[in-house]
Amino acid sequence: MLLGLTAWLSVFACVEAPPLAPEVPSYQPHEDTGSIQPPAPPNILLIYTDQHRADTIAAAGHPVAITPALDSLASQGVLFNRMYTNGPVCRPARAAMMTGLYPHQAGVTTNVEEIDPRGISHVRRIRDEAGYHTALVGKAHLYSGHTQHADTFKPRLESMGFEDSFEQVGPTEQTWRPTAYSDYLESTTPPGDESKWDRLSDYTEAYDFSFPGHDAPPWNIPTEDHADVYAGRIAAEWLRNRDPSRPFYLQLNFPGPHHPFSATQEYRDLYDPTDPDFPVPVLMQPDGPVAPLIETLLHIKGEDWDASDARQLAADYLAGVTLIDDAIGGVLDTLQETGELDNTWIVYSSDHGELLGDHNLTGKIAFYEGSWRVPLIIRPPQGLEPWQSEALVDTVDMTASLLEMAGLNPEPLAAGTSLVQKVYAGPDALDANDHRRFIFGANMGNFAVRTEQWKLTYDDTLNVPRAVELYDMENDPFEVTNQVNEPAYADKVAELTELLEATLNNSPVP
Repeated sequence: MLLGLTAWLSVFACVEAPPLAPEVPSYQPHEDTGSIQPPAPPNILLIYTDQHRADTIAAAGHPVAITPALDSLASQGVLFNRMYTNGPVCRPARAAMMTGLYPHQAGVTTNVEEIDPRGISHVRRIRDEAGYHTALVGKAHLYSGHTQHADTFKPRLESMGFEDSFEQVGPTEQTWRPTAYSDYLESTTPPGDESKWDRLSDYTEAYDFSFPGHDAPPWNIPTEDHADVYAGRIAAEWLRNRDPSRPFYLQLNFPGPHHPFSATQEYRDLYDPTDPDFPVPVLMQPDGPVAPLIETLLHIKGEDWDASDARQLAADYLAGVTLIDDAIGGVLDTLQETGELDNTWIVYSSDHGELLGDHNLTGKIAFYEGSWRVPLIIRPPQGLEPWQSEALVDTVDMTASLLEMAGLNPEPLAAGTSLVQKVYAGPDALDANDHRRFIFGANMGNFAVRTEQWKLTYDDTLNVPRAVELYDMENDPFEVTNQVNEPAYADKVAELTELLEATLNNSPVP
């Protein structure tokens, strides 16, 4: 059926929406089989950002990105160049990350639905079966909190497995939903000054923050008070004060670089949008037919970006990426100071990407590469000789990997396969650039499969399920020529549709 206005707006802005109660598989414990591990139980640090597209890291080849902390992780681990989220929108992606299930299996394919806190959770298993001290710092976005203080939901997060939680909300909610972060802003406002939290509202009123824009002003409070800087600082404090008798699992979920692109001026000054090395987005519209989801996105937030404005947008976005990278550097320094760095798995990824003007769109939702593909860096304890993998991998693989890092089996219902052994096997292994046959994605009644060469998207919003896009990713990497109705590709459309429908129906894959 067609989504209502509330659902659409909740997707675009990643705001909270009224909760639903989907049915999800019940949690069942499993035996610990062990894996390759250092002598002591390793710590696990998952750094999970919001809306970071895969190619905006220097180590991934971006010509002007300033990301020394992420580059350092990549120089001691594996960079997976073809990592995909299972849902290119906030809550479906996070449901897949928490459960290890595809979004439709977890019952979350929009920002309106939410996971059952009593259902499958890799964090709960790491806490209860492996004995880890678990914590969340930053944005959870796993439930609908409305205007209640985030601390109200600590019991819910504890049920999911987080022994400690320091929850923040996203940039579009933080002006009106109280959290420990807003408490901090209020408590550190000098007497007689306008509240720093109120100044966030002033910031969002300065332009339309619902969608990214190239005229967004810089953050109007000091850098040390920025939400992403605050998240990094709280994570470092937790690492210094945690229970040292147990290994830790810390999920550090930065609220950025989600729009509004709100880095402070000192970070914006690092980028010159007139630099000719700045990449220009894919400004061409795809040839027809245009998929219904893309038509809707173009109607709601399409814009004819020219190269100059697109570079300015990218500069503002990269300023936020670099701000977060600095905060990550501070957390890594803390691990070094506490003597834990060499016994810690560090995983970096994001819930979805950012189109940055590709096909005249910004934000996420579409299954175009800028939105669907995300970073993945895995740095094992003590590091290793760096290498890059071209294997197709996805969020549920990352979740299976987190379980193996803690010495646990994957969920029997989960589609993910751990990457731990691949990381250790190295670039000379026969399967270094092979992993899974296809990637599956789901959001808002739209679905997609991505194979080595092909990408097919599928629409079910009008109760007339059908393939709506087919791209040859080897010969059309910018996704300009939609081949879905070309007779020469009818067999390929049928093959990929059968693959997608089997996955969607939880049936054996042909």
